[in-house]
This record gives sequence, structure tokens and C-alpha cells, in this order.
Amino acid sequence: MSDKKYPETEQYKPHLMEWGVVSEDNYTNIYEIPVKRWDPLATVFIKTKEFGLQEKKRYYGHYSYISPIRGKRPSGFRESIPKRSELEKELMEELAIKDVFLAVTEGEPVYDELGNQIGDGFTIIITEDEMRRDNPFSDIPHRIERLPERCKAITLINRYPSMVRVINEKIRAQIKGELPSGSKLAQGINLVTVSRKFYPALDFESIPEEILHGIFLSMKSAILYAVEEAINKDYYDIIVTPFFNIGRMVGGSQPRIHSQVYIDLSGDGHGSRFESHLKAFKERGDNCHLCTSKHGEENYSRMVLETEYWIYF
Repeated sequence: MSDKKYPETEQYKPHLMEWGVVSEDNYTNIYEIPVKRWDPLATVFIKTKEFGLQEKKRYYGHYSYISPIRGKRPSGFRESIPKRSELEKELMEELAIKDVFLAVTEGEPVYDELGNQIGDGFTIIITEDEMRRDNPFSDIPHRIERLPERCKAITLINRYPSMVRVINEKIRAQIKGELPSGSKLAQGINLVTVSRKFYPALDFESIPEEILHGIFLSMKSAILYAVEEAINKDYYDIIVTPFFNIGRMVGGSQPRIHSQVYIDLSGDGHGSRFESHLKAFKERGDNCHLCTSKHGEENYSRMVLETEYWIYF
């Protein structure tokens, strides 16, 4: 399922759910598989006729993604956050801040000062800046060559996703028969976009505008590529959710600036809560609460950036 042949020495056989891969070689049991679980008190069951022919069962309501592999994510945040002056000094002296993504951008394993491996360098790379690389449904993680200095950002398949991306059909049928009522196999593509060079997520002011721009462009190209390939595989009602989660308070685990995308391929559309948010946002117009409200001790605006097509909170 990969676009390219890689040397066997540079390939990696995924463990269960790494990069969203479930195969006969790595499958163990249903308890290690991510599910999309609906609240039975806030959900309705719908049957629809797709294109007037095929009957499809859908859930509409409030749901959560439950994925055991998310707990295995490496955490790269320091116990104490350096002062801005210390971060600037490190960047100015070109001392590489070692994190799990450094192994990917350099195309080789990276170790800390004690000799412990931080990252092995294996990845599935969807876009290098805006250039398409691996197929979004590839099941062959591999090392890449060291990225050129001119590169601003890359988009990868998340190694520790909330959704199954590639699954053996026999196993899919088995899981479907074992899942309890109100649950579905969580299917989709999880993307993560990172800057080529290390820039600290907790210090936005130190990140050049062109790098942030590059992150958005790479993410956009990867979304288009992934959605195109999903449509080619007969997925539809595709929900795309791009977001940043920066810092431990919102579940962030990596110090390098990065964005993420959840592309839901379960075919249920938006859940009721998010659909209500979208409707409220559309109806309130200039009186949108998110746009005008403040938060935190410093009374910061919730709105980070507004463009012609997007508002970032």
C-alpha cells in the first residue's frame, strides 16, 4: 500500500495500532483497538438509504474516541520550562533540542545525553512542505533521508493515533461482531504537522511567521491528499478536524510546535455537540461568544488568528 519501495533495513513492521495499522501479524484482542463510543443517553440510531440502494446504520449524538495506544505516546516536555532568554540562547547557538521528531527530520535514531533512544526515525510522511510523499493509506513505516534545510514543515501519520487507518478485512469483521452496542471501530487518519527545525510550542513569539505559514500549507496539502485517497476508497461523510493542542494542560505531549488533524472515516458525520457549535457560530455572527470572550489571569483573547476563511482559537 506504499507508493515506493524502501530497503528492508529501512522499513519497520508496526506493532498493534502504531500508525493506525491493524494486521494479522500484530492483532491481539479487541481491548487494544480504538473505538468510537456513543453516550446511550444522548444518542439516536438512524438507518438511511445511501444513494437509494444500500442501507446504512448511523449514530447521531455525543461520542468519545477511546484509544489505548494514546497512553504510550512519548512525552518530551521538560520538568521545568526554560525562560525565554534560555530558549533564545539555545536557538542562537544552534544547539539541537532533541525530541522524538528530530529522529524523523534527520532520518536516523536520536539519543539523549545518557544514551537512551528518544526516537528511531521511522515514519510515514504524507507531505514535505506541500509536496506529496507517501500514500495516506500506506502501511510501511520507513526512515527518510535527512530533510533539506529549505524545508519548513512536514506532515506525518501520527504514530499513536485515536483511529484505525489500515486494517485486515477479516479482523475488521471479527471486531465488528465483538463490539458492544453503541460502539464502533474508530476509523480514520490522524495527521501531525511539525516544523522542520525545532521551535518551542510554548513560546509563540519566537516562531517566525514563515514557519507557521509553512505548517498550515503542509497541513492543508496533506488534508487534501488524504481526503482524495479516502474518496477513492469509497469513504464519504468525511469529517476533518484540524487543531493545535499546546502544553500539558490541554493534553499536549511534545514541546516542538505542531498541529494535528483528525480525519474521521466512520461515516457518521458531526456529533450533536459539534454540530450545535457550528450552528450557534453561524447564527451569532459578530456576536460569537468565542470571538469576544477572554480567558486566563491575563485576560487573553480566545481568538489567535482570523483570516478570510479561518478563525483560530
